[in-house]
Amino acid sequence: MSELKDFVFEVPQAKTHRVLKAVDNSTRLEILRLLFLSPMNVSDLARVLGISQPTVTTYVKQLEDAGLIFTHLTKAQNGYTKICHTPYTGISISWHEAADQIEETSYELDMPVGHYSAIDCSDPCLLATQAGIIASSNDYSYFFHPIRMEAELLQIGQGRVSYLFPYNIPDTHRLISLELSAELSLGSVNPHASADLLLQINRQDYGPFHLTARCPSETDRNRMGWYPSGTPPSGDLYVWRIDEHANTLNERYLGPGNLADLHLLPMQPIEVSFIVSSVGNLPSGMILFGKRFGRYNQDIRLTISYEPQKKTD
Repeated sequence: MSELKDFVFEVPQAKTHRVLKAVDNSTRLEILRLLFLSPMNVSDLARVLGISQPTVTTYVKQLEDAGLIFTHLTKAQNGYTKICHTPYTGISISWHEAADQIEETSYELDMPVGHYSAIDCSDPCLLATQAGIIASSNDYSYFFHPIRMEAELLQIGQGRVSYLFPYNIPDTHRLISLELSAELSLGSVNPHASADLLLQINRQDYGPFHLTARCPSETDRNRMGWYPSGTPPSGDLYVWRIDEHANTLNERYLGPGNLADLHLLPMQPIEVSFIVSSVGNLPSGMILFGKRFGRYNQDIRLTISYEPQKKTD
């Protein structure tokens, strides 16, 4: 077993007030201590702390919004329960700033899986909420119905799905990096299945790369009654990063890159497309997991870091 090391949360300046407010309470601090020792659900926290479950739910939401804890849903005897955990042993806040230092700021947007701007898919296809299937290969019409906006899981056998992220950073600011992250999986647990995935951002290609089957663990089997057998219940988090010098996928160098290639313009949306090609004789495609599915409790997330324009006297 590897030695446990301190993992300190470096508080972004933009979140300083929210973090200080979150930890300005002895019960919330005790929640952080308990969750560092072991993941717990809300009812267990309420029992250990001797307070009501609604109060714990409020505290958990405040800590989650501050970025101090993470949550995910898992199947329980009577439905689903929210599991909370934190990797952090403490926080670090700095208010010292050099005279010539410019504050780095992040612009972050989460896009629900069902909020796509365009889709073109072939069998096997699936669009669902936790309550059940909205659309499938048996009836493509609901892929274009307004109810699709509620979807939190999308499977595409082959084709393209595109999303438009609003962008309003002034062109006077210096861009540092753009990150796109999403929980993805091959659409099948069959070890012989495979597919290729190409990411496009403003029509610039990143990839393709090969999706392979991921064998779910016992703790990963959060099955709903309607969930198709042979389909992974969760995926892995993929993070594409483009900066001034290179682009990476999960910190693995993909090649030279330049933010200028994306031609980002204020008030012009950023188009993000996932293009899937099934490979071989076992078409399976890709699954996109939204916030209430999978393991990572997030939607499709776009984060842009930049330096604001220097103020002049």
